[in-house]
Amino acid sequence: MAGEVAALDEAQARAMRGPRADPSAYMLIRPYLKLAVYIEVTGEHQERPYWLLGTRRPAELAAAIEDHGR
Repeated sequence: MAGEVAALDEAQARAMRGPRADPSAYMLIRPYLKLAVYIEVTGEHQERPYWLLGTRRPAELAAAIEDHGR
């Protein structure tokens, strides 16, 4: 289940890929994609604390994920 969903700017995405990264997180990133979407994983049997997905359009992807969860 998805909890918080946030579109990240370049600085936020860089921090989540580097110094603030959790080694158990799922990351689907590419070096040429500077922006990302953070998706918190909630629920009882979670294996990953969050997903970090690189994208060219983080606001649109975050909105689509939030709309799907309703």
